[in-house]
Amino acid sequence: MATIRPRTGIRPPAPPRGARPSRRSLLGIAAAGIALPPALSGCSYFTADTDPDALRFTFWGSPEEKDAVTSVMDMYTGTSGVTTVAEHIPGDYATKLNALVAGNIEPDAGYLPEAMAMRLGAAGRIDDLFAQGDRYPKLTGLMPSAVHQWTPGSGTMQSAVEVIMLYIDPEVCAAAGVAPPTRLDEAFDPDGFVAAADALTVDREGRHPSEAGFAPHSIERYGISGLSGTQSLYNLLHSNGCPVFDEAGTRSLFSTPEAVEVVTWVQELIHEHRVMPSPAQMQSVGGDAPGQLGSGRVAMVSTGQWELLNFTGTEMPYDVAVLPSFGQPAVMTYSGANAVFSSSPRLEETWELMNMLADPEVNPLFTNGLWMPVQEHCYRDEEFIARWTSGEVYPPGYREACIDATREAAIPSPHYSIRDYDRIDTQIGNILSSAWSGETPAREACAALDSQLEGLLQGRYEEAAL
Repeated sequence: MATIRPRTGIRPPAPPRGARPSRRSLLGIAAAGIALPPALSGCSYFTADTDPDALRFTFWGSPEEKDAVTSVMDMYTGTSGVTTVAEHIPGDYATKLNALVAGNIEPDAGYLPEAMAMRLGAAGRIDDLFAQGDRYPKLTGLMPSAVHQWTPGSGTMQSAVEVIMLYIDPEVCAAAGVAPPTRLDEAFDPDGFVAAADALTVDREGRHPSEAGFAPHSIERYGISGLSGTQSLYNLLHSNGCPVFDEAGTRSLFSTPEAVEVVTWVQELIHEHRVMPSPAQMQSVGGDAPGQLGSGRVAMVSTGQWELLNFTGTEMPYDVAVLPSFGQPAVMTYSGANAVFSSSPRLEETWELMNMLADPEVNPLFTNGLWMPVQEHCYRDEEFIARWTSGEVYPPGYREACIDATREAAIPSPHYSIRDYDRIDTQIGNILSSAWSGETPAREACAALDSQLEGLLQGRYEEAAL
């Protein structure tokens, strides 16, 4: 269990501010009509009628997420008397937040993309979670995979725990005689998964890819989509004993036999077994998990558990299952960070708000299907699990495929531990796209990845045992 303890020594100070403009003076500039940089002037942060002394929290997300975060902040204002402003930035979030940071006018706290959170933390711009000790009960006892260190003993936490799983159409699966497993120890092996996806894939005449006369250009329904996404792929790689990067974080492992086997298998799902759409074919399938299942074009979709929220109010049948496995149980956890900026003039109040945002009994995002809790006890406490999953959005397989699987086999994603991971992720996606399109053999794409990443990988952030 990742219990956050106070660190010894003195917390490093925030970088010198020099002639740092105050929020009040900056708002005055905006009110006077003086031009701001485009990236800043387009953000709702700069409004002349906003209280410059309010506690500000920036975040991205859907309208439902906006409403949920705002409701928690309003609740905090009601109990504390602290004025808060929920700054929702639905698009181009990282660019706008970077502009605020560069101008030394960052909010008190907010969502941060993983790599940005680590860079800013290492630069002293993020207040240290570990230094808070046990003052905030919802920020202690965290899942180890949800806590990340930029230097030994200093770090941040994820907003939530998120995992990748299969969304399935249970009626289509039952009609095809396919029962996708919900337990990790019963997960489809590669061959079993291909057979299941074949049974679910049909052309317009009802033929399967393994049958004579199958028409690959007239596929009515694909068995699976989404396994070529890096988040799904990383789970498959770990299940085959490949941790993606070496221990030092300076070398890609895509050319190892274990990685080549996985990438080849995914490529063959598209081009040999013809059970998964290529990137070009996805244009006609498209949409989120409810859209794909509801259209009847896909029987199983590999994507994040956060998509449960998108099923709210739908009447379509759906359930969830675990990903296929190459033998080793692996459930990689994802999520951006919730972080407090060290420049905040109201650190205590901001951490109190963070504690409330992380409370699964208070924040509706933990019970409406978007987020999973960050506290470890939530995956063992039967009474809490019953309350957590009581909503109609949670299907029968959720307990085993999501909660139990995460408790049993959660591993952290490299998005936090690998330095400048955002640049790495872009390269991985770009190069593997040629394998998924069929332009490049899987082995060649893996070799190209190792070559291209050689100059980009700058190591891992050093961590201490918790």
